[in-house]
Amino acid sequence: MEVGAVCKIPPEDVPQVLLFYHDLGSVLYYPQLEGLKEKVIVDPKFFIDALGKIFTFQASATHVREWEIFYQYGILTQPLYSSVWKECGDLKPEDFIAVLLHFRLAAQVTIEDQDICSLRYKQYFVPAILKLCEDNAVSLHSKEVASPLHITFETGFVPPGFFTRFVAVIANHPNMTLYLEEGVYRNRVTFGYEDEKNRSIEHLTVTDQHDAIQINVHRPTFHTNPVPLSNVCQDILVLLEDSAKEVENILQNCIGRGFEELPKYSVSRSLRYICDGCPVSSKLHFLTPAKYQARHPEAYLGGG
Repeated sequence: MEVGAVCKIPPEDVPQVLLFYHDLGSVLYYPQLEGLKEKVIVDPKFFIDALGKIFTFQASATHVREWEIFYQYGILTQPLYSSVWKECGDLKPEDFIAVLLHFRLAAQVTIEDQDICSLRYKQYFVPAILKLCEDNAVSLHSKEVASPLHITFETGFVPPGFFTRFVAVIANHPNMTLYLEEGVYRNRVTFGYEDEKNRSIEHLTVTDQHDAIQINVHRPTFHTNPVPLSNVCQDILVLLEDSAKEVENILQNCIGRGFEELPKYSVSRSLRYICDGCPVSSKLHFLTPAKYQARHPEAYLGGG
């Protein structure tokens, strides 16, 4: 407000003026974020450089174990980010976390394995920093496996930034937990899905295959559950659809106020089910809705 007074801007117009300059990239202003609504970052480069310290692994002699956990599992712990962002002027470490969460670049999670990180500290999953998995084949050690699902895009490829945000949104869901035993990667993440209503535990593997996002759902052999896998898959499909829409909204709002004349970032996608009833040597093809409903009348994400 002091800046508005100096520039002779009416107090009621100051937020809109700041948002305009925010959209131009001259300042950073996030009135929707609790810790930042009263702050204006006049040097965006300073903020970006500070944020980049974790993405470029500017490690120090301290918190060696925390850096290793961050690099291997994408888990950013409170001691690490507090150390990295402890000297950033009026900005607090939590301010940087708030921005990562806002843009779905991170999700707050709980890792139960005390050998990885302590439950005493906050934990955030940041998939964008993970290494790539070179092998796209998904190993499913289970007798109960759902028909694979592909999320395809009109562009013919997964839009930049979509996948890492997609898995961050999924990780934030209360029924989801990160499954770290088989490794987590920038282009593949496995979750444990547990629905208290159905007392069901399933594994959900999400893979970026460049031209599509593949979803594999299977029930671990060591779990016995009376609830049909197809029933659980219906709930999972709703979760996936909601998560995709949330990512779309974030990407579509990348161009903000003052640029209404420019085309919005749009995501045109569809969910298609891979035919798993043909020989492995057959070319990849999808089930038509009619054929799929005939094969799986009670399921959206089929129980194979």
